[in-house]
Amino acid sequence: MFRIIHPNRWFFWAIALTIMAALFLLWNIQEAEYEFEDQALAEMEPNLWKTYASQALGLSVRYPPSWQIEFDPRQDGQSFSLENAKNFSESIVFQITELNLEPVLRSSLKISSEKTSIIDGENAQWIYGKAGNDPATSNVIILQHKGKLYYIAGSARNFETIVHSIKFIGL
Repeated sequence: MFRIIHPNRWFFWAIALTIMAALFLLWNIQEAEYEFEDQALAEMEPNLWKTYASQALGLSVRYPPSWQIEFDPRQDGQSFSLENAKNFSESIVFQITELNLEPVLRSSLKISSEKTSIIDGENAQWIYGKAGNDPATSNVIILQHKGKLYYIAGSARNFETIVHSIKFIGL
């Protein structure tokens, strides 16, 4: 008539849930380890990277295989973005514009420091912005090549490696 309830039933449920949580945690750790190994291999081996070439921008650039290319259809091929598909806080924008817009670009930035860098034999101005929380303006490269102004901005662990992989092609 009355059902007998085992006095340790909550203990058994607690053990079962603990085992399930531990297995789930171990699985997540293993997946993260595989992802980390893949990403580390790709970042350490730039010769395994993909290459994107844009005739409209007149450049080619190498990027990690886990990244993706995004296009803004409103820009008519005058810009593209490289984005880390596994970490959307890492992205780099490449844009080409007219030389006379350099003062406008500079006035829109809060510049904290600037240094000269060489990209495929061309002098580039690497601008560090004061707005460290805004990756679009805290790491900017302005470069003139064949009468055009290149604007490269973004934030990524391998930003410098990606930028120095740029090669200019026929414009």
